[in-house]
Amino acid sequence: MIDSRTTTGAGAGRRRRGVPAVAGLLVLLAVVSGGLTFGLYRLLAREALLDYDALASGGVRVAGTVVRAEPASGVVPGLGPSGTVVYRFSAGTSVFEGRGGSGPPNPAPEDLAAGAAVQVVYERRDPTRSCLCDPAAQAAATRRSMVVAALGTALVVPTIGVVAAALVGRGRRRGPGRA
Repeated sequence: MIDSRTTTGAGAGRRRRGVPAVAGLLVLLAVVSGGLTFGLYRLLAREALLDYDALASGGVRVAGTVVRAEPASGVVPGLGPSGTVVYRFSAGTSVFEGRGGSGPPNPAPEDLAAGAAVQVVYERRDPTRSCLCDPAAQAAATRRSMVVAALGTALVVPTIGVVAAALVGRGRRRGPGRA
């Protein structure tokens, strides 16, 4: 067994803080922060994923018409501009109106005008659930964004911890009143 006590210098005889303990703490911090980010993102995106999955598995594709397009007010990570489109489509003998973003195969919201033809996917049992998108692609993009956010957090949070620990350690070595 390797003894982690220092044998020379001012700290002779005292136990050193081991690199494995710090590395373990950083790994734990990465796993916890990444897991929390993934869980929070999944919770927030739950309804959208349920809708996209239902539309992907049993959705009906029909032609629709743009009623109006509202310009983007920002960017949704992983999904692009967040402009809104109001659209109409027929399901059976009824006409429905939907509202939301626009994804492939349709143009972006800022490229749509009133009267433009779009592809709508609606749920057969509940036509009020619809989208102007390929629901399988939207679900995949949402899931990819969840993973990227979790991995990013898992890398950034421990890095901040390492930098903070290094700065605190440097300040302790200099002692009070030393620059």
